[in-house]
Amino acid sequence: MKLKISLIVIAVALVTFGMSGAAFAFHNGGVAACESCHTMHNSKDGKVMSRVTNTIVTNNLVIGQAGIMLLQGSDQSSTCLNCHGANKATAGSYTILSLAQTVPTQRTPGGDFAWLKLPSGSKKGHSIVAVDYGLTAETTKAGNVAPGGTYPVAALNCISCHDPHGKFRKLSTGGFSMSGEPIASSGSYGADPTSGEAVGAYRLLGGKTYMPKSLANPALAFDEDAISAAAPNTYNASEAATEIVVNYGDSSAGAWCQQCHPKMHMSGSAINVHPNDQALGSTISGIYNSYVKTGDMGGGAAAGYTSLVPVAYDNITTNSQLAGHFTKGAAIASSDRVMCLSCHRAHASGFDYMLRFPIVEVMTGDQGGISSYQTGTDPAKSAVSGLTPAMMQAALYDRPATNFAIEQRTLCNKCHAKD
Repeated sequence: MKLKISLIVIAVALVTFGMSGAAFAFHNGGVAACESCHTMHNSKDGKVMSRVTNTIVTNNLVIGQAGIMLLQGSDQSSTCLNCHGANKATAGSYTILSLAQTVPTQRTPGGDFAWLKLPSGSKKGHSIVAVDYGLTAETTKAGNVAPGGTYPVAALNCISCHDPHGKFRKLSTGGFSMSGEPIASSGSYGADPTSGEAVGAYRLLGGKTYMPKSLANPALAFDEDAISAAAPNTYNASEAATEIVVNYGDSSAGAWCQQCHPKMHMSGSAINVHPNDQALGSTISGIYNSYVKTGDMGGGAAAGYTSLVPVAYDNITTNSQLAGHFTKGAAIASSDRVMCLSCHRAHASGFDYMLRFPIVEVMTGDQGGISSYQTGTDPAKSAVSGLTPAMMQAALYDRPATNFAIEQRTLCNKCHAKD
């Protein structure tokens, strides 16, 4: 009997440590450990898990009492931000979704929501509801629904887009499903499914039929597969020296976003604001490959691809083909596509409408003949959108102002070259 028990213990240990050793990330393409998000009796480690105020506290519920769905936060997004809202400012020190560091740089996976804490934060990103972190629904939207859509702002949570249990998977056939072949690894970093095994959907994104149970509106269930993309393992980090390039693929990356914003790009509509999921063509791709910065269409190694204005790789959905396809300065093809994420970040940014770059003012000024984010006293050249020079640089992922020209104009010119 002792031998049998010992063998069982060894087997369990091998499975546990073998699987954890192979895991690329915490979720590993699928559901994480249940206890990381839920608490059965609000008793793990003797800590009170749920919070119900707009400031982070840990003593307003008693042991044995849990929050909604036994979550470790007061709501879905608060639970996610317990991990994804933390920023390691200095060794052993964390700042949680605050401006205490002078600039918000929450660069964890799914970070950047700290920008919502600015006075004009409601314009800077998806206004998720995360009560524990002081994030509430934006009530200034017409009809209190998503711009160009019907998704209720009061129901906007992290799980509106991401399946918390990671059931969506890319099968060995290349198609997506919520069941079938087991998820062997993450599908976010270029791994392809193998015979008999699937990889998780990119970033745990929901696919066809997905809808959070808390929404309970079948009319808003997804009708698009998850985006095909491949990220490096250094994603969402400083780009002061090296650009972090996420390679997006397929022909419907923008259509996935349109599930909540269907009217934003309707063909023939009065609010058809910009082409989406459309091949760039030879003229636009030629401009893109030549434009460096204001006044410079010199081309060469300094031009080409930039993660500040990403495009989708034609109609490619194979993860390994996507991985590493675009690099800084690489030439793009006329068949590559513009999409929502060419101009917007997925979560939040330092600029209004969660844009990757500012569009309302010049980006830089002149400090003694050197390009600088500190633009002096001229109101026309003030720090962009009320950002301090340090915030401006952080919003551009630490790129120094000298990467751009003096009085650099908006990077819409990367495709349109009107300056």
